Amino acid sequence: MNREDEATGRECADTGELTCREAIERIYEFMDGEATDVDPTAIAQHFEKCAACYPHLALEQNFRAKVAAAIQRQECPDALRKRVLTILEGE
Repeated sequence: MNREDEATGRECADTGELTCREAIERIYEFMDGEATDVDPTAIAQHFEKCAACYPHLALEQNFRAKVAAAIQRQECPDALRKRVLTILEGE
């Protein structure tokens, strides 16, 4: 059964478990493996079935992958590293 999602205005799959709003609100918990009040399987199933919500998950996953790749390539200059460590030691 499909319905129009109130948050996106797009047609979404009625998974019977979560609304689109609930799935989107829990996207970061889901991606971090920290969803506690909702079964992570229900969130995963919603994103698998819902054409309106899946692009949100794909965007966030791609963004995180790009950030991780950029972090791998960047080195912190020694002067900056020393300043940060000095500040942290002072706290």
